[in-house]
Amino acid sequence: MDLISSYSQIKGKLDTLDFHALWPGFSRCPFALYDDERVVFGDETFLKTDEFIANTAIRYRDEWIAIWKLTEDMDPDVLTGKIAHEMFHAYQMEQKENRFPDEMDALTKYRYSPAYLTLKSHEIMLLAALFERFDAVQYKEFLALRKRRMAEYLYQYRYECGVEAIEGSAQYVEWQALKALNPDRYQKAKTECIGRLKDIHRLMPVRVLCYDAGAALLDICIENCLPANLRVGEETEYLLPDNVLEYAETAPELPADQAIETFYHDTVNAFKAKIKTVTENDGPVAQGSFKLLGVNVFSARYLDEYIYTEYFVQYEDGKPVTLYGNYLLQMRNGNVAAIYADTGT
Repeated sequence: MDLISSYSQIKGKLDTLDFHALWPGFSRCPFALYDDERVVFGDETFLKTDEFIANTAIRYRDEWIAIWKLTEDMDPDVLTGKIAHEMFHAYQMEQKENRFPDEMDALTKYRYSPAYLTLKSHEIMLLAALFERFDAVQYKEFLALRKRRMAEYLYQYRYECGVEAIEGSAQYVEWQALKALNPDRYQKAKTECIGRLKDIHRLMPVRVLCYDAGAALLDICIENCLPANLRVGEETEYLLPDNVLEYAETAPELPADQAIETFYHDTVNAFKAKIKTVTENDGPVAQGSFKLLGVNVFSARYLDEYIYTEYFVQYEDGKPVTLYGNYLLQMRNGNVAAIYADTGT
């Protein structure tokens, strides 16, 4: 894998895209590719710094840029779509998008339960069916389930709608870029998304599922001329305009789903076992009372005052510290009391 040649290839493919056609008002921004050692940015190649972490948009040299960590060869069309996804996050930041959920707050306050996951699962299964083939009656049923979830679980509902608005819209842009570059690969991505939506094991942690749910919802609404909120910026409505749910019926209460209940308890017990294994395997790599600066919110989990984060953790110990790898954090009074490395042994 050659970062410089990959960068040149992706730049050439980005040159062929009409960004406004991907999303109204969307415009291109600079991007960087990086690995564990180097960064390629425009005509420059330089040593990686801690500014380059994860796949996202960052403020760099007084402008928003998209970044992607390239550690193995990727299909160029797929990678170009991923870069367009991260460029859309840069666009959101430039437009002062305010629907970003408070990820650290949600990490500790969001609550799962078999009852909630049953309701969520029924809604997502309908969304998958609609994504395969639109049906007006099923769409009304989908809205009715979403309205009940909003009424009964407002915190979870608002958090997920925020992720759908931020990440779902970016994934939709990613798909549109892929569709323009390689229609067959786009169809494959759509089929893979439907499969993920139907997989109950993706209900926890829920954030990852919201990428697919938001993108699929946008695709359904746009393809079938249904109301969708495409505004980006200082916005209060989510992807579905408020009046869509206002006029929808409310679904009846659903009976408990045994498969969902089993999945929930198995997932919680597996996490408890993970906590026990990691804390008993080796002593903490750091102890104190540290301000937590960042975790990998893409797949972070929380249970019994422990946070598990993959790939990295950032905290403050006199100065910002970044640790790379998988870590278990013991929280106390809102701060990190101990950090354990998950070595997988």
